[in-house]
This record gives sequence, structure tokens and C-alpha cells, in this order.
Amino acid sequence: MTEFSKAPGQRKPIRTKVLKFLRLINVVPVLLFKLAGDQAVYYVEDEMRHERYCRQSLNFTEEECSSMHDSNFTYVKNAALEMDEEFIFQSRLISVPVCLLVVAFAASWSDRHGRLWLLRLCLAGHILAAFFCILFIFMKEWTVQVLLISTVMRSIIGGHSFFIMLAFCIMVDKTDLEIRTLRLGLLTNMVVLGQAIGFVLGMFFEALGLGHFWTLVLGLCLYTISSIFMKVSLIESPWQFEDHCPPRCQNPFLDFFHPRNILDLVVVVIRPRKGEDRLHLQMILWVTFFIGLSPPHLMKKWIMGSLHWGLIAYNATSAVTMVSTQMTTMVVLRLTRNNPIPDCLLTTLGEGMTVIQCLLLAVVTRPELSFLVFIAALFALSHNLANVGVRAASSKICEAGEIGRVFGIMALQEIIMSWPDYFIFQKMWEASKDILPTAQHLLSAPFGALNALVMLAVYMSMKKVNKLIRLDMYDKKGHDVQELETLNK
Repeated sequence: MTEFSKAPGQRKPIRTKVLKFLRLINVVPVLLFKLAGDQAVYYVEDEMRHERYCRQSLNFTEEECSSMHDSNFTYVKNAALEMDEEFIFQSRLISVPVCLLVVAFAASWSDRHGRLWLLRLCLAGHILAAFFCILFIFMKEWTVQVLLISTVMRSIIGGHSFFIMLAFCIMVDKTDLEIRTLRLGLLTNMVVLGQAIGFVLGMFFEALGLGHFWTLVLGLCLYTISSIFMKVSLIESPWQFEDHCPPRCQNPFLDFFHPRNILDLVVVVIRPRKGEDRLHLQMILWVTFFIGLSPPHLMKKWIMGSLHWGLIAYNATSAVTMVSTQMTTMVVLRLTRNNPIPDCLLTTLGEGMTVIQCLLLAVVTRPELSFLVFIAALFALSHNLANVGVRAASSKICEAGEIGRVFGIMALQEIIMSWPDYFIFQKMWEASKDILPTAQHLLSAPFGALNALVMLAVYMSMKKVNKLIRLDMYDKKGHDVQELETLNK
């Protein structure tokens, strides 16, 4: 009798029903609460840095520093933001190479030894960073650069992208092909919703005057909830990965640092596969490398700086767009569950709509054209489908023992592109805001168009290969091949 089975005529106890439900929702609440905790902590971290700059480096008065969010003291906030650019640069200088190294070794390792221990360690790194931020509150003499220690604490266990990668790997491990796209769509929504919920809660706690300490406590509570769900809803079967273990993995600790782990990332991309699957996987990974460059960038700076919107108007518009985007993703995937849209076409649709959005925003060069921002927001509703499509398509091409490596490559791409992604668009905005304030949108549009065309080519190639396979099967069974070709046309 299995864990969730029952004897004839016997009702399942409530505990069994609850456990069955938690196993069904899988890693979804783990990711939701962890990312919410991240954003609450990040919000406080940003505020603490700006306040320290104000008091220690800029030498503003106490009144000016405590009122930097008021409209009469915007010059204080702007001065702190300018100084914060150096910290952001230093933080990325530390986090990017460290996270790259950790993910490069851990991705292959997770295919052989499992994901849960890595997931727990990654969460532990973020919890330690939150505790360090609490300590920073009471150490008034510490400079802003001391907060780089919290960056190291997060990065040394893989960081933000690594946790998301592991969550998607676990979802793929536990999900059948028939409903995988739908479940990955749900998890993609949790990434956005978790970050939004954490940011709003952090801002709400600060607005209530509860202070940085209690907002950080909120973040720790969200981390605790995530760890509880991790304990009760995630189970890793000990035999799940044993078929993928070479002799060297008898010692998991030593196996983690084996250089073969990095080589395996290359092998999974170039090794022969059936049909054209190797080429398809390579093209999909090409798209994931640039998919972060296609959406509009620096929207807050552009809308508030060039179109002169207020903070409330911007936040309200962003919130409505974000919620509508998540609902659109789930409605589309749910309605097409019985007749699913091919994964590659989902990405083509999402990226194609993003191109139209960027081109519409590029036209908005003065406040009188602000109504186009709302029209452009309609084309942003399908952007999540692009991320869902590439993950689902790649997971269906590779074998079960390669999921960690393929998704690990995607995480590496995201970490690498976080550097040029930020600085390219930031520098373009600073250079062109007085001449062409929408130049960053014109830069994003070609990336979206390229991604859409590549995924459309992958879809057409897959369709052709599948047609040839069907023809071959019918030919072997003695059917009339010409008749089948006519039906296919």
C-alpha cells in the first residue's frame, strides 16, 4: 500500500489529503515565498545604502536624509542614486563570476545527485544575508561597502538565478510531458508574482513606519515559510538519479568539484541526437541567451523622467499590467490544454508581441503621446509565453538525465547577460535621453524580432521532421505514402 492509498471503504485522513495536495503543487509555493522574501530584503538593502550615502558621504542634514522620498527633497534621492551606481558595479563584479563558477559545477552535479540539497543551501545563503543586513542596521559606523558581504553570502551558493533554475528542474522532474508547458507557465508566473508581492510588502512595511528591522524580519518569515513548504511538499527519490551516476560520483562532495562537470555542459549541447534535435536545442539556447534583451528596459526612469508621470501613476500602471500578464499566461495555457500551442510558437508569439510593444513605445517621444503606453501594454500581456516556450521546448528535447545541465546553461546565460543587459541600456539612456529618450526601446526591438524568427524556424523544422517520421512509419506498415502526403498537405 502506497503512502497515499487507502483500504476499501476507509476515508483518507486529513493529513494524507494535505500532503497529497502539497506534493501536487510541488515547488510552486517554495519559489513564491522565497522570491517574495528576496524582494522585501532587497528593498530594505537599497534604502539602507541610500541613507548611509546621505549621512556619511553626502553630508546632508538629518531632516534631508529622513525626507529623501518627499517631492521637496528629490535632489537628495538623486544624489544617493548616483553614488549607488558604484556599489551596483562592485556587486555585479563579485556576484557574476562567483555565480558562474557555482552554477557551472552544480548543474551537472544536480543531474546525478539531486536538486534538494542545492535548493536548501541556496535558501540558507539568502537567510544568512538577511541576518547580516539586520546586523548592518545596528552598526551605524559601517560604510556601504560592508554590504558587499551580503552579496558574497548569496553568490557563493549560486544566487538568484541558480535557485530559479533548480525550481524549474524540480518541476520538470515531477511533471509529465502532457501538462509540462502548463506547469512551467504556472511556475513562470510565480517568479513575477513573488517578486511583486515581496516588493509591495516591503514598501508597505516601510510606509507604515515599522522601519528596516521589521521589514527584514518579514523577509525572514517569508524565507521560513518557503523552507517549510520545501520540507513537506518536495521529496527526492533516492533512485531517481542513480542511472546517471558514473563511478566518480560515489563521493558527492568530491564529485561537485570534478572538472568533468563543466565539460558536461558543452557535451550536452554538441552531442549527437535523433533527427535534428541537436540543432533545435542549440537554436533554442541561442534564443535564451538574448531573450532578456527583448523587453522594454528602464521603464521607470523613462516614464517618470521623459513623460513626467508621478510615482503613483507609474506603480499603478505597472501593477495592472503585471497582474494582467500573469492572468493572460494562465488563461492561454489552460484554454489550449487539450489542443496545445506548440512551445516554439508560444515563444514566437511572445517575442513578436514584444517587438510591437517596443516599436509603439519608441514613438512616445513627448508626454502628449502617453496614451500609446497603455496600448503598448496590451502587447506585453503575452511576454511570459516566450519564457515558458523556451523552457518547455528544451525540456522535451533533452533526456531526463540532462535537465539540470540544459537549464544550468540557461542560468549561466542569464547571469552573463545581466552585466551587458544593465550597462548597455543604462549607458544608452544616459547618452540619448535629451535627444531621443526612446532609443533603448529601438535597441530592444531587433532582439525580439530575431528571437521570434529563430523559434519560428525551429517550429517549421520540427514540423517537417515529424511529418517525415510519420511518413516513414506509415510506409513500413504498408500504407499508401502518396495518400498520406496528400492528407498532410
